[in-house]
This record gives sequence, structure tokens and C-alpha cells, in this order.
Amino acid sequence: MTSIYYIYISAAVSMLIIALYTFITAKNITKIKKYRYLVISLVGLFLSTAITINLYYDDIFKEDSKNIKKIINTTFSIDTNKSIDSLDEDELRLLIKQNQRFIDSINKQNKLLLQYKNNIENIEKIIGSKNETKSEIGRKLNNNTDDLNVIQKYNKKLSNSIAEKRKGTTFSGTSDKFIFNCPTNLESDTLELSLKFIDENIIEEIAYISISFSEQKNPKNYVHISEEFYEAQKGVNLFKVKNVFKNNSDKKILLEIGYTLKSESKKEFPRIEKATCRNF
Repeated sequence: MTSIYYIYISAAVSMLIIALYTFITAKNITKIKKYRYLVISLVGLFLSTAITINLYYDDIFKEDSKNIKKIINTTFSIDTNKSIDSLDEDELRLLIKQNQRFIDSINKQNKLLLQYKNNIENIEKIIGSKNETKSEIGRKLNNNTDDLNVIQKYNKKLSNSIAEKRKGTTFSGTSDKFIFNCPTNLESDTLELSLKFIDENIIEEIAYISISFSEQKNPKNYVHISEEFYEAQKGVNLFKVKNVFKNNSDKKILLEIGYTLKSESKKEFPRIEKATCRNF
């Protein structure tokens, strides 16, 4: 129940009590008339209070409507046709920053729109239904969701200091927790890798995703080449890394991609649930 109802109820109950008291205790017509003026005064106070409150909340709605229209009319120039395969490292870094700015701005818009929608729903009982404005908010939220879906959201890269805190790692076999396809073009300068978790509830439990390259000297001896760490995200997890396979066809190169749970991340030998790709 909103505050407006408490005001209405309080005023109505007060008038009822006074009216009853008047008719019960009054012994002559003069006294009834005297109390009648008091009741009329209370009715006037009640009506003026109700009108004032309605005008107050109507002004709030009008101001919110102006801000909502500004948000709805704000669009982002998102180039969904740009090919990232030909981008060098600096261009890719710039694209990632640009996309992240778009994502942050859209998320900020969504947060504000939901706040305005909640405000409208709270005052609708006072100023009447505002379904048209709520529908406009809903359409904008849907459009923003579509924009977020087309932005190529690369996973946030984490510090390599993660590796310094470990003494080593333990590995699973082939993980069945995510979908990952090994790259087919092993001669490109960079590899674009994508990973999607089957059950996204696990993302909250993941400390990081790791992507590493190593060279197999023999079945029991591997030489570490590189390793990078990323934050897990919902939807498609997208990465672009240097292609170590290129110009190394004479070597046995392994690419390993996987995740480590938060419960494992502080151990000296954390477990990595991984998938492996190789050129042999």
C-alpha cells in the first residue's frame, strides 16, 4: 500500500469519527451546525491534499517522461559488418575497448529504464495507467538486448600473475561442460576461438579461463610456450590469440583451453577442465 492510501484512509476515518461523534453527542441543532462546519473543513482539506499529491506525482511523471524519451532517442553506431579477421593487434584492442564502451552504455541505459519503469508502476495508482510509456520502455529494452547480442564481446583478459601463484596444474580429460571447436586455419596470424558453456550456472563458480600453447618433445615431456587468462562470461566466450601453430608445422604443438573453478584457484596445483587441439 502506497503513502497516498494512508492519507486518504486517515482523512476518511477522521471525518467519519467526527461525524459520528457529532450526531451522537450533539443535543441541539446549533451544536450540529457547529460540527458540520468542521466536517466541511476536513472535506476541503482532504480534497486539496489529494489534488496536491496528484499534481506532485504528475510533475514527477512528466519529468521522468522527458528523461525516458532522451534515452529512447539515444542510439549507438554499432558496426556489425566489420570483419575482425584482418585486424592487427592494435586495431583489435581498439575494437574491444569500443565494444566495451557500447556494452557499458547500453547496460547503463537498461538500468535507468528499469528504474523509471519501477517508478511509474509505483505512482500509477495515483495518476492513472501509463501503459504507453511502459510499452515504449519495453521496446527500448528489447532493442538494447538485440544490440548487445550483435556486439562481438571478447572476454576480459586477466593478469598473467595467476600463473606465478601456481606450482603447477592438474588436468581433466576432455571436458563435457562446454562446447568448443578446434580451429581449422592453422596458418593465419591469429586464432579466433569461441567457447560456450552448456550450463551457464557454472560461470559464477569459475575463477578464470586459460588458453595455453606447448610443444610436445616426447609423450612425457612438454615445453611451455605461452598462456593467457580470461574472465568467463555468459553467452559466447570469444578470444583472439596469436597463432602459435603458424610456421611450426614441423613441431608438435598443442593448444589447450579450459577453465579453473574458484574452489581450485588457490591451490598449488589447481585443476583445469580443458579441451585440447593439436597439429599432429
